[in-house]
Amino acid sequence: MIALIAPEYNMFFMPDLLQAVQDTLSAAGYSLIILHTNNDYQKEVSAIQHCMSWLVDGVLAVLTEQTTDLDHFEPLHDENTPVVIVDKILPTQKYSLIRVDDLQIAAQAATLLLKSGCTHCLGIFAKSGLEITKSREAGFIQAFENYSGSIDPLPQYHVISMDSQNGFEETLNHYSEKHGVPDGIFTMSDEILVAAYRPFIKWEEQGKKKIKLIAVSDGKAPYYFHKRVSHILHSGYETGKKAALHLIERIHNPEIKASQFFTETEFIRLDTL
Repeated sequence: MIALIAPEYNMFFMPDLLQAVQDTLSAAGYSLIILHTNNDYQKEVSAIQHCMSWLVDGVLAVLTEQTTDLDHFEPLHDENTPVVIVDKILPTQKYSLIRVDDLQIAAQAATLLLKSGCTHCLGIFAKSGLEITKSREAGFIQAFENYSGSIDPLPQYHVISMDSQNGFEETLNHYSEKHGVPDGIFTMSDEILVAAYRPFIKWEEQGKKKIKLIAVSDGKAPYYFHKRVSHILHSGYETGKKAALHLIERIHNPEIKASQFFTETEFIRLDTL
């Protein structure tokens, strides 16, 4: 039996990740138990205690937004129960990590905006304290600081971290009043994309000009909009499959050490770039 500790069930990324884990484990003869933490650190601690009492063979974990260290995983480590941490990671050498290169994909997205001629870009990010947010924001900024193109004057950029979905449009309206309407937008996730799309269309209609838009996405949401959104494809299914396969490998061969693996991404050019 293998446990998956999951923080939330939303309509993006997680459903495909869960399906991939279920498919992969079932094919290998394992049962799956899902422990839902609702993004609550204390529930994550309790989930680990359940894993200990049930003597699971391995644990897959997507961390909560409140998790700032991995000390509560120590009992699993002490019992040599392999743990694979997926997607939202914290630096560690004790547990395997399966993730995308968050810095690289954000830098790639920003570079695509620059190469398309954007001179005023806005990066919209999730909660500011998360490691995934820090990495993607750093990659976005890095692309502008390393820029050596021919745009004159030099492109300007701003970043916004949305600690809550409440007041999202008001925040963007305040941004445009202060800095003007950007001609290029990057959103770090599907959730941010969905929240930003309405203001994006409003800005285009008011300014009567095309605004470039690129997102990091699981690949479903971009096709539901009137203008299909160009995106860096970050597949939940491939991430879940890679995580489950690695966990099975470590269960079968305890000598395999914890490692970090990057899942592949792909740029999909659609209507907004």
